[in-house]
Amino acid sequence: MKIRKGFVSNSSSSSFAVIGLMINKDDLRTETKVRACSCEVEGIESMQYCPKCGKAVMKTDSDWIDGVDDDGIGVFGFECDYESDQLIIYLPGTYSRSSDYDIEMTKLPENIYDMKNELKKLAEGLGVWDETNFGFWSGQRYG
Repeated sequence: MKIRKGFVSNSSSSSFAVIGLMINKDDLRTETKVRACSCEVEGIESMQYCPKCGKAVMKTDSDWIDGVDDDGIGVFGFECDYESDQLIIYLPGTYSRSSDYDIEMTKLPENIYDMKNELKKLAEGLGVWDETNFGFWSGQRYG
């Protein structure tokens, strides 16, 4: 039996390690109620469905907050990596990956604590900072 330690990958996957803050992606989105039907009906704002077209009167639109790239992979200049509903906002120069049994070594930037404090300040402003979710994260992508 073979036991593998550390990063293990094959041609359809790659492992990564990063230092950053993991948050729920939904924490970076806003939701607003907007009118879904354009029919002219008196008192329609108090109705759930339009009596003319049958559509819901209101719908919920969701969008990234200001400062987040449209594709959700950049937050206030920090790069991100995400899986499903979780997002890791990582510090510049701390992303390291391995694939096809090649390992990439990344030296940590000397100003890593300054970068952490900058990220903390931004995350606190959004109400998403949690010290227990900041740290060294590793994972594997299948592709």
